[in-house]
Amino acid sequence: MATDDFRSELETDYPHLVGKICSLWGQKEAIAYLRSLITTDRPERQGFPEEVALAFLFLEEVHYTAYPETRPKWNEG
Repeated sequence: MATDDFRSELETDYPHLVGKICSLWGQKEAIAYLRSLITTDRPERQGFPEEVALAFLFLEEVHYTAYPETRPKWNEG
């Protein structure tokens, strides 16, 4: 079985995004980046497939579990 069989859709279809997420992992900026991928104020963007957007949300939760200090406080604007 080839190694590529184990690659996620994110890794296969969006390797540049995975690289950016990895470079920010463990920092508050990772959360801001993940959120920027899900929301946009640019109407010309179609967005990601649902399963990819859900993967970004999942990664956000994994990040918060691993790095709870990166979770925004309620009183942080």
